[in-house]
Amino acid sequence: MKRKNELIQKIKSDLGINISDYSNGDFVSKITDVIFIQKYAISKLIIPLGVVILGYILGFFILDLGVVGYPIYGFLGLVSFIILGICCSVFSIFNQLKNDIVEILNLAISPLKLAVRDLLKNTEKIASQKNPLTLVFEGIIFVNITPVIFSVFDKVPFLGKFLLGGSEKILGMAVNSFKKQEDKMNLKTDKLTNVISKFENIDSFTERFRNTIDKVLSKGIRIVKFPFKITFVIALIILIIIILSYI
Repeated sequence: MKRKNELIQKIKSDLGINISDYSNGDFVSKITDVIFIQKYAISKLIIPLGVVILGYILGFFILDLGVVGYPIYGFLGLVSFIILGICCSVFSIFNQLKNDIVEILNLAISPLKLAVRDLLKNTEKIASQKNPLTLVFEGIIFVNITPVIFSVFDKVPFLGKFLLGGSEKILGMAVNSFKKQEDKMNLKTDKLTNVISKFENIDSFTERFRNTIDKVLSKGIRIVKFPFKITFVIALIILIIIILSYI
């Protein structure tokens, strides 16, 4: 909430527009259509955990455990299966989250263009800022979009906070990617007429952003998922050793 209020005030002070004006009921409904609780809570969490618990239970009937094997498999097997299930859920959730965020970022282009149109009415404000486009884009993301995403994920059981943190990181990556692209425009060193010309060509700018954002987020997601991949491999090795010991 603090970041949201600070962004609203900064954008109003630096650029002379109210970023909250570029959100409406239709925009919010489109975002909620992209992300919904059932997709994350059921298909991405409950189903994978249900599958691994079923596999764990079947192990008692398939493996020749004996007196010593029952407590070993009962504890280590359960822990390993649960870790595998959670990691599979995380992989699936992050992939889905990345795809949904990309779709939401595409939705953000429309209010961005509206804001740029209004910015062109006050060109002096544009010329005095190093990254005016990024500031507007960041405002749309963290003022108009993030609260809607958070309101949905806050209702997801168990992984709600995890989804909140993950979506915020992914959106942060998108803003950084947007800023790098704007930096290449060198707005600060251009004359006002050139700056206006570049703003008027916002369609080509946003198209380049659309073409790169999927690759940028995919790379970021791989980095975020790496610790879970290590955990998955360790749990899988332990489980294989247990199974081979009592097969």
